[in-house]
Amino acid sequence: MTDIRAGTENGIRRCDQCGRPLPALHKNEYTPARARLVADLGVCMCTHGDTDGVEVPDRAPSLL
Repeated sequence: MTDIRAGTENGIRRCDQCGRPLPALHKNEYTPARARLVADLGVCMCTHGDTDGVEVPDRAPSLL
């Protein structure tokens, strides 16, 4: 992980720029504590430049 993504609190990865939780990279990151933090603050949408090898789709698939 990069230094931008190093901020953690109770095992929740947080952005150093905005303090919001970073998008989960694995299903084990979905915890009740993270859910409360996301409900309060939202999820980080900052551009960090380094994606740690994570591919972000251009468009989400339709749920219809």
